[in-house]
Amino acid sequence: MIRSIRSAFLGTLALLVTGAALAGPAIAGSPVGCSGVPDPRFSTVPSCLNTCPAGDLGFTVTIRDVSNAPLCGTTVVLSPVGCPGQVTLLCADCPELSGYDSVNKTFTRVTDANGQATFRLCGTVYCPGGGLNWVQVSASGVVLANATFLTTDPDHDLDVDAADVALVTAALGAVNHPADQDCNHVITAADVAAVSAHAGHHCSGAVPTLPRSWGMLKAGYR
Repeated sequence: MIRSIRSAFLGTLALLVTGAALAGPAIAGSPVGCSGVPDPRFSTVPSCLNTCPAGDLGFTVTIRDVSNAPLCGTTVVLSPVGCPGQVTLLCADCPELSGYDSVNKTFTRVTDANGQATFRLCGTVYCPGGGLNWVQVSASGVVLANATFLTTDPDHDLDVDAADVALVTAALGAVNHPADQDCNHVITAADVAAVSAHAGHHCSGAVPTLPRSWGMLKAGYR
């Protein structure tokens, strides 16, 4: 009798273990948080999209759904809807792929397990006419917010040098100036310090071709 009970128990235990083993891969193969609709109320988009030719500046967009849960595997797109003439100068030797679409002038990233997409762009992105909030940030087609690309290279020659520091210094007190570094809309000593901190940064070994004016090209040697 005892042997029969013991055999029945072991048989039941074997079935439970086998069932768990079969169910395990199915559960593991269903990532939590990778499906859902982005919610602008809970998602986070920085106002400043800071860039430097050396690629040492980055910005992160965090995508969350209606329950404030992070969404992984979500496509984040930066589109110049407020500046069709956006100029994008990228270093060819950047360690991180730009995700740039030259036809639509967009940048794309996919969120990680924490619902975050980080952009580290080597180069300069700017709007010739200036302006604020000309970059539309969306995720899976849902518009989250507008932002502004900023660069430590305000003269757009793909290196940060004394000329850039001088340009920002000359603009002290200016309002809504494109050389602003912190999105407070006024050029202050903090902006001069931010550009100065990146002095010497440039494309590491690239020989970029830069637009000098309409119909002309300038080769910048590094």
